Amino acid sequence: MTNASPNSNPNPNPASLPEFYDSLDSSLEEVWQLMGRGTTDRRSAFHTPVIASIDLQGHPSARTMILRGADRHNRTLGFHADIRSSKIAQWRIKPGACIIAYDAGKKIQLRINGEVTLHAHDEIANTAWQNSRAMSRLTYCVDDAPGSVIATPTTLPAPKLDIVNDLADEGLDQLPEMGRENFCVVTVHVTSIEWVYLASQGNRRALFSWPEGKLQSVWLQP
Repeated sequence: MTNASPNSNPNPNPASLPEFYDSLDSSLEEVWQLMGRGTTDRRSAFHTPVIASIDLQGHPSARTMILRGADRHNRTLGFHADIRSSKIAQWRIKPGACIIAYDAGKKIQLRINGEVTLHAHDEIANTAWQNSRAMSRLTYCVDDAPGSVIATPTTLPAPKLDIVNDLADEGLDQLPEMGRENFCVVTVHVTSIEWVYLASQGNRRALFSWPEGKLQSVWLQP
């Protein structure tokens, strides 16, 4: 008697079930498809995952960030951040990250673990900055670090706001390099992905990991 492989499908699924339902390979393919779509589709639930670090007191610290890049070949995910923010200080000490994303419509949850590398003054950061929309760059122009206590809410310091107001909308790309010194790219090198798919016929849960760089895929009890 021959044992079925982990990716085999001994019982044909109803047409309503996706191809990845009983396939580890297809499930991992779907992961990267979803993350790739999340970098460009603002309506995608994977466009704004939650990413957690460990704060300087040893407590979990989580926030929503915009997914800027997903590279399956290098197993990396990319985000943009203000280098003065507390999460950057946290990752400098403890570079581990956990990313959570959930799409209620697709009934898919991802939990991704990885190691963070920070890019502030290299070609990765320079390229990301040049490819950023002008309005996105304004985020990094404020004088105070993110999370600082301030007397009153403001958008930009007055001198910088005057510069913006003096430009026509179509001229925003001509903004000076204001804020560049505060900009960095957060690259997460993925070490494991936990996948959950919810279905009335039976939930599916899998773990993908890369010990010593080699993929290991296993089903988990949901």
